[in-house]
Amino acid sequence: SDNTTFMTGAAITGSTGGIWVVGTAQNKMDTSTAVAANTWYHVYQIERTDTGVVDILFSLQPIAGGTGSPTLPTNYDKSRRLGSFKTATATTNILAFTQRGDYVRWTAALRDVAASANPGTAAVTVTLTVPTGVNVTWMGAGHLTTGVGGNTAMYVSDLAATDEAATRAGVAPGAQIVTTTTSTVVAAPLEIQTNTSAQIRSRLNFSDADVVVNLYTYGWRDRRGQDN
Repeated sequence: SDNTTFMTGAAITGSTGGIWVVGTAQNKMDTSTAVAANTWYHVYQIERTDTGVVDILFSLQPIAGGTGSPTLPTNYDKSRRLGSFKTATATTNILAFTQRGDYVRWTAALRDVAASANPGTAAVTVTLTVPTGVNVTWMGAGHLTTGVGGNTAMYVSDLAATDEAATRAGVAPGAQIVTTTTSTVVAAPLEIQTNTSAQIRSRLNFSDADVVVNLYTYGWRDRRGQDN
């Protein structure tokens, strides 16, 4: 939280069942008595520097230190965000994922956009299944179907960038998928920076009843405060 402390400790497991208790195999929520469905939580390593005890904490708050920071247990004064997890839509089960440092991969890919035919050419703000409250790099894939009405270009971009029209000529202002012939299907991997609401922008240069867009989320890259 302040770039002054090197925290190290034994591996600790924790439960989302209630308010934080010190030690492994204990409840680790900072303020909530129980975890909620369809909700993002952030995982912190914490330390009380008077004794050197290191533990973990789960919080709705996404920032280590300052506004939006977790509520630390009494006497704990250091925190570092390690990552995030999400509960399922209708249950409090944690959606399965693998994390290696900054790289996080859903065990099963999620389809976040399943557009109906003729989605239009206006810019669309898309909400993805990646952490909220922080900027991450979305890792996913775009799937573009086009018919006989025309070749199609789709780009996805960071909402912090200017909204520009998709084009098949030159370079679009983001990651681009282009169909080179009519009546075709093209898929490609994409990586785009999200805003803190887990959103990006998508846009087409052409749309008719045969054009369909799908966006799949594989995971994300999370700097976890290392750029602060």
